[in-house]
Amino acid sequence: MAVLLFSGHAWGQDSEPSRLELTGIDTSTLPIISLRLIGVQSNGQRIDTSQTPLEIQHGAETIPQEQFISIEEESVGSLTLVLLDTPAGVAGELGAIQEAVQIFAGSEESSFMTERQDTFGIYAVDFSDPKVLLEPTFFRNSLINWLAEEPPVQEGATALYDSLDSMLGQAEGLKPRPEIVASIVVFTDGTDTVSTRTDEVSVIQKAVDLGIPVHTVHLNNSLIFNPDEGQRFLQNLSDRTGGYYTELNQEGINQLWGTVSSLGRQIVVRYRPAEPVPGNVPIAARMRDFPNVEAFTSAQFPADQLKVEFGLEEYFQTAVVPDLTQPLDISIPVEVSWLDGRERAISTAQVLRNGEFIAELPVGDDGLATADVSLTGLAYGPNEIILAVMDENGNRGNSSPLTLNVAPGDNVVVPEPIQAGGSFSFGRSWLFGLIALFVLLAIAAYWILFSGAGGKQIKLADLFSSAFSPKPRRRSRSQEFRQSDEFNLGSAGPGTSFGDETAVSVQSTTSSDSNYWLDVIDSDSTDPISLPLIGLEQRLGRSPSKADLSFEKEQTVSRIHATFAREANSYRLYDEQSTAGTFVNGVPLPDYGQMLVDGDEIQMGALVLRFRRS
Repeated sequence: MAVLLFSGHAWGQDSEPSRLELTGIDTSTLPIISLRLIGVQSNGQRIDTSQTPLEIQHGAETIPQEQFISIEEESVGSLTLVLLDTPAGVAGELGAIQEAVQIFAGSEESSFMTERQDTFGIYAVDFSDPKVLLEPTFFRNSLINWLAEEPPVQEGATALYDSLDSMLGQAEGLKPRPEIVASIVVFTDGTDTVSTRTDEVSVIQKAVDLGIPVHTVHLNNSLIFNPDEGQRFLQNLSDRTGGYYTELNQEGINQLWGTVSSLGRQIVVRYRPAEPVPGNVPIAARMRDFPNVEAFTSAQFPADQLKVEFGLEEYFQTAVVPDLTQPLDISIPVEVSWLDGRERAISTAQVLRNGEFIAELPVGDDGLATADVSLTGLAYGPNEIILAVMDENGNRGNSSPLTLNVAPGDNVVVPEPIQAGGSFSFGRSWLFGLIALFVLLAIAAYWILFSGAGGKQIKLADLFSSAFSPKPRRRSRSQEFRQSDEFNLGSAGPGTSFGDETAVSVQSTTSSDSNYWLDVIDSDSTDPISLPLIGLEQRLGRSPSKADLSFEKEQTVSRIHATFAREANSYRLYDEQSTAGTFVNGVPLPDYGQMLVDGDEIQMGALVLRFRRS
């Protein structure tokens, strides 16, 4: 493999912002609104908002960065499409191209690529449309395997402009998620003599319109005596589209991949407009010092939209817990209203921890004033608490997340704003106290009057002590359905061979009349079959002694790979630190799992399943 040569390259670090792009908006947490955005400098670098502050225009109201509730960086990943233009004259640089791509792939310890987050595809310029060399993948090994052989030398005429035009048109459809920013990296000598469908000016304008930066790497073509024309085109292409231009040298390639990977980190702004109003509201984000650099969107706010908010000044609280198995009792003040100011009944209120349902709150005729909940399953570090509410008309609303930072310590310490019993409003607390006192006095009077018949004396102090003594708290735990009964799949029982090689075993306690099923739609060793999900918990893996659903000869499946846990009217899927990981519709599972819906496609190594409801 060739060694990349060093050469000097000027690369400005203080370029002015060239564009701002809004990649997402969330209005479900009214009265707080979240915007996801990314800013790019004219040299292709991501904008640092600590140095170049933002402001939001919400309707007629201007909200400066100092009034944002929060502004945080979030890793969402990137899509990088490489286009190779390698005619015979650049054959001497094929090894250097290989090494340049290897720098992006790197290793697990050090690389520009974050596996399962950054997507990378490789294409070759062709006579008209580009030819696929490596389908877009987020697996590092797939990219490294492609690098085992040198890129091909292209024979015959190639249309650089036409191929690049096609790549720009395909980029949006290749994004794994809509909020991701796509980049195109072109390795080429910059010359094109055969394109007929488009030209240099049109290609640049299309990239600008789509907001796709085109980064360029100039290759030396030994058959071209005057490379200046190609260099000028590549520099102009990158400058105009917010990309980065470099010669094929190690310093430039490192800067290039740093620029590309930085686009995978975006900014999430949370702000609260003074007076949110119903209707269609225009929203703009702009750089305060560069007001012409701005991005626009709009949001539709129905008159009956729910506003759900924790009644706290700070949405970040720190608690101390000696033992994570110990429940943490908290009480959070809640404010629920509607955009038009009219009152409606609340039908459901649920508390979520890190996206997982943990409790349903009782809702009385007076609505909801506090969220009193016993938190279990916390982790040391930040934990997100969200209140999800639905009203009588089916309108839904979520609170903005309360970040509860949990730290280890000798004693339980709960911050005062969320201490259990300390967050009731005065109007309700005196009423509850009066009712409680009346009940206690009535009970005391009853025992004082009637206990003499049995000869037993009851002291009032004992009665109060008994009433307020702590009661044992039962911690919920999932039930395991692992009895010796085995489920009969039609004529084939557990241990029966499905297909030519393997046996799929199913352990259960009930009949085959299940509402939830897993269809095997792809496997290295199993024919298509359907497996029932029964009970509160089903573990899937390769080990027949540990898993409820076992695939003994599926080598890409871990011994205990994933768990299906019954929740509400479906199942939540958790990955059990498996080697190959667990993916739902191509997206890796978060630590807190994912609720499954009918038709979800689940991948565990080479095993592909479809979740369905009968």
